[in-house]
Amino acid sequence: MNKLDYMESLTGAFRSKTEEFLSSTRNTSIRLGTLGAKGTTSSMAAEYMRSVLDANNTSIDIVYYDTFQVVQQNLLNREVEYALVPNAYERVTDFYWDNALIPVLYFIYDTPMYSVYSLPGKYGSASEAVQNDSLKIAACPAVYKLIDILLPGLDTEKMQIIQVPSTDSAAKHVAAGLCDMAVTNELCAGKYDLSNVTEMYRVEMSWVVFKNLAKGNNL
Repeated sequence: MNKLDYMESLTGAFRSKTEEFLSSTRNTSIRLGTLGAKGTTSSMAAEYMRSVLDANNTSIDIVYYDTFQVVQQNLLNREVEYALVPNAYERVTDFYWDNALIPVLYFIYDTPMYSVYSLPGKYGSASEAVQNDSLKIAACPAVYKLIDILLPGLDTEKMQIIQVPSTDSAAKHVAAGLCDMAVTNELCAGKYDLSNVTEMYRVEMSWVVFKNLAKGNNL
């Protein structure tokens, strides 16, 4: 099989999964678990999925959880029928390797704008922020790379990353005075009245929907 044939075969496989998912959920209601609260990138991807599936006459009840580990556990417990996970999640392979679960849908949805945020007036610019002798930065592992991109010149020996499970949690840490800055998106930052210190940044993100293969449910 040449490369072109292989790519066409791969595209066909994704198309087949999409058609199967649409067919199985048409004219039904489904319960979808993902990372919350509202304002997280995952919550926006879930709302996008809801708007697209509206044309399929599929009603989605979105259930938010504090971590993706809890999302996975509730999918396994059949508290939800499906789980929406970004492929950037640092433990997404936990879902793929679990033989009780199967990926049933893939799609692309851009992240919202990300930046490094602080309390209003705390830092005038990124260059000012990186001059601090010690910084506590709240971030989830999936966005650690943005610290390097958005705060070039930051002395990593003077920085402490506070690991949090979501962009909402990161913003909340700054609002509560637990951290100096947070890597979060503009919706979560607005929710807690934070100001951006650096330029804005977004990427195309691939998303996967998993289903529990077990028959029956507790819904």
